[in-house]
Amino acid sequence: CLLATVTGGNALEMPSRWTYWSNEQMGDFVQSLEESNPEICNAYTIGESVLGEKLWALTVSNRTSGDPQLKPSFLYIGNTHGDEPLGRQFLFYLAEQFCSSTYDADVWEILQQGNLHLLFSLNPDGFAAKKRENAHLQDLNRNFPDPIKDGMRYLSEPKGGEEPETLALMKYIKGLGSPLVGMAALHEGALVVNIPYDGTVSNKREPNPTPDDKLFRYLAGRYVAVQPQMQMNKEFPGGIVQGSFWYPVYGGMQDWAYLVANVYAITIEMDNVKFSNKVQQLWDQHHDSMFELIKANLCQGVTVQVNTQSTGGQGVKVSMATPQMGRPAFFPAEYNSANTSLLVHESVGSAGATSGTGVSIVHYPTPPGEYEVVVEWLNETNAVEKRCTHTVVISEGQRTSLAADSCLPKKDQEFAQKRSDLDGAIRRVQEKGLATGRIEQSLDSYTSLLLVATIALVFGTLFAWRNKKKRGLNVKSARTQLTV
Repeated sequence: CLLATVTGGNALEMPSRWTYWSNEQMGDFVQSLEESNPEICNAYTIGESVLGEKLWALTVSNRTSGDPQLKPSFLYIGNTHGDEPLGRQFLFYLAEQFCSSTYDADVWEILQQGNLHLLFSLNPDGFAAKKRENAHLQDLNRNFPDPIKDGMRYLSEPKGGEEPETLALMKYIKGLGSPLVGMAALHEGALVVNIPYDGTVSNKREPNPTPDDKLFRYLAGRYVAVQPQMQMNKEFPGGIVQGSFWYPVYGGMQDWAYLVANVYAITIEMDNVKFSNKVQQLWDQHHDSMFELIKANLCQGVTVQVNTQSTGGQGVKVSMATPQMGRPAFFPAEYNSANTSLLVHESVGSAGATSGTGVSIVHYPTPPGEYEVVVEWLNETNAVEKRCTHTVVISEGQRTSLAADSCLPKKDQEFAQKRSDLDGAIRRVQEKGLATGRIEQSLDSYTSLLLVATIALVFGTLFAWRNKKKRGLNVKSARTQLTV
């Protein structure tokens, strides 16, 4: 045996690192991560399998960097099919890295920007039996309410016939609310990233892309871009396939999550061979891709904040006006975090989740570019009473927050964007130093003073510019006021 050591000096006896760990070993390992790292790691179960095995999950969150409900989150799901355990094993290694390597630059950046959820095995019974299906011989990736077979109006609630594992995951995803922006289920049997939709009305193999196909291809492309093996796969040129063009699937997980919870859910087929004995080699192959997908979802794009306690009894709808860049989110009047389940319509989207302060968020993980976000205030009949369009420019590696409490004049929008850009630049400089643990050593007193002076000068210039626009002051008078 080898010892899997976790932070805090505790050692947990586990089998050889590059084998597949049992259900019992999974539970022991996940709990040990929380025991050794309680400040950032929280282990829990979301339910039980048919045979009573616990469905273990872990949330990694840096609570010192802000309210977790006001930061986007991402979910990895392993072992949906019992005979496809590679993703399950990879999530053990990923959890260990996040819980014990907070000074790693990538880990630090991700935890500053968002939260990571890991569901290690959706099908522990199938894993133990080395079978695809669960203990009821049901394929869990054909067990969700389906938009084609069941109809759009009935997606939000169980239709009957869902397995315990399926029901647990449906409840879990809804409970995570609108901060949950992205999700990836890890499978085996091919080497490709599969994006929605999975089904077709004709029941034939043909294209059926989502309205956000461009966004899905961007996110999937981030995974493929750092993995030559996927890029060079001749069976799937470019390493990406739209599900129904590969083969139609009904009752699938990713279509349900996208339509019901506004989650940009994809499926990653990690290797042609199931139960591969090349675990270490494949971990090296997929490690950077798994990190890149998390960063694509959490560390870039626009996060819209809605204060549901200051809407005057109105519902709020947030939409991405730029085509193919995200679904609308609806925040009903007097919304609270206990009410995350609404009847979903294509024209509205799903409900958001609310923090303890009454502020709700929806995050769009867009590529760099200029985007228009529309905020609408709705009356009791859902008629639009007020509409505001915000223009946001996203740079590479930048996540911008937009407060949608009220409409801002265009000049104030420009000022808010400049302020957000400056805050983001300062934060990235700080995070780079903190991630290496050497920020105090690397900045001597002279450099620190120079940095402070520069920031003060930039802020002073921005405020002078804003005052000039609002009050008609000339540059000379603005400088005089700043000097005084």
